[in-house]
Amino acid sequence: MRGAVVVGDAALRKGLSRPALLEVLDEASAWFDLGRAREIVDFLDARAESALESLSRVIFHEYDVPPPEPQYEVNLGRKTYRVDFYWKDFNTIGEADGKVKYTGELDSSRAPEEVLWEEKLREDDLRDSGKKVVRWTYGQMLYRTDETVARILRRLYA
Repeated sequence: MRGAVVVGDAALRKGLSRPALLEVLDEASAWFDLGRAREIVDFLDARAESALESLSRVIFHEYDVPPPEPQYEVNLGRKTYRVDFYWKDFNTIGEADGKVKYTGELDSSRAPEEVLWEEKLREDDLRDSGKKVVRWTYGQMLYRTDETVARILRRLYA
């Protein structure tokens, strides 16, 4: 399911429709049992902006973590921030970021230290508003899954 959701979320984000995905499944169902694939199509979400966000949603599902709202806009009055995940009932923000965000590869118009400084100020604003924030990386979610999910759950229920 992990790989299928990463690819499926990206396909939806690029403009492929659910009906088009289901049509392909209908055609392929003559050769394979694709019952599970239909469930995955229902799980897909075009709002996922990275493979890490897609992978995180699948792992939340696997570990029975309450489902967050992806790409949620937190309005602080003077400023609005879009966060990767938001658990409204827990007043908790989840941020899934890879190292590439801070290397300049994603946005060569800004120095990495500028990106990092803006991220620090953004997180300060969010925390000062009373929100809890939890962060994880690709390596943490994929290779230290139990520990990372436990940390997320601690933050949710703190």
